[in-house]
Amino acid sequence: MSKKTKKKDETMWTSTTGLPSWKQSPVDLSPMYTLHQNFPPLVLQGHLSSKSCAKMSNTGNTGNRLPFKQMVTSLANVQYLNITLKIEFPEGREPIVRGGPLQSDEYRFGELQFRWGPSDARGAEHSVDGAWYAKIKLFSSRVILSYLITRFIERFSMEAQAVHWNTSYGSLDKCYERDDGIAVVAFLFQVIGCQDMVDNPDFACIADNLSRIKIPDRSVELPPGILIPHIQRYSCNEICKRPGCLNWMTDACSKPGYYTYNGSLSTPPFTECVTWIVIPRSVKISARQANAFRDIYNSQGERILRNFRSQQKIHERKSELSSKIQELREYEI
Repeated sequence: MSKKTKKKDETMWTSTTGLPSWKQSPVDLSPMYTLHQNFPPLVLQGHLSSKSCAKMSNTGNTGNRLPFKQMVTSLANVQYLNITLKIEFPEGREPIVRGGPLQSDEYRFGELQFRWGPSDARGAEHSVDGAWYAKIKLFSSRVILSYLITRFIERFSMEAQAVHWNTSYGSLDKCYERDDGIAVVAFLFQVIGCQDMVDNPDFACIADNLSRIKIPDRSVELPPGILIPHIQRYSCNEICKRPGCLNWMTDACSKPGYYTYNGSLSTPPFTECVTWIVIPRSVKISARQANAFRDIYNSQGERILRNFRSQQKIHERKSELSSKIQELREYEI
């Protein structure tokens, strides 16, 4: 039985040992708490060139009915936590990730989850040095100056989290009991331009099919990409002629560097079993593509306008920044 400890306005749950949960996610990746590390190359294999159809599902689960004992921070979080939209690959055809902070362990793709908010200004769970969104401060004559300053701040409108599990433990269920059981590669999205801005064609496979799963408990098959040999554009052996559902990862992985830290699941039961790998280079999408996510409905018949968890305290943890890159091999970053 878990024990509850309360400090000020926070409520957190502890294990049977009575030790508090200090490694919760998501967090702000601040340079103040970041160490530079020279990890071996991080390898994402099979994400781009999977020859199988993927399944995209609307689970309809918004977490509104979560029991109180599953809370970690505050009651306000409960109505937003969910796994509303996810993408899965057939068994035996899943992509893998290894290297980097994961060392020699191999992690198999489980599912891809999306996080978004009520507007394009904020929807990602992680931020880099506090940069979530641009905010105009209305201070009389300083309005124009404030706008010119803040309009260049990086805005993260959404986040996609590729969940992988450690094959050393045999099954996904056993990985939740291990500190190194889960590896989540997080990709940040940024809406650019006005409503008429052209769509990102690499993200079209996902965005254009969302209208087919607006209603809960529906799913749709996403076709694999058609590959042709090419070695110049992305420094990898193959590139999609017809983009597959994960081809947008090439944008995020086109430059070296990622943040990594030890944390938790950002959905109940918030188990602290995750090695987070956050790619800071954002994927650019159109406002229309982002709005398609906000047209999805939950099992209560309500549009899902927000499904991200609030950020947690970093406490005494340090995130690590890797800047090493070698030749991409679908992909190494």
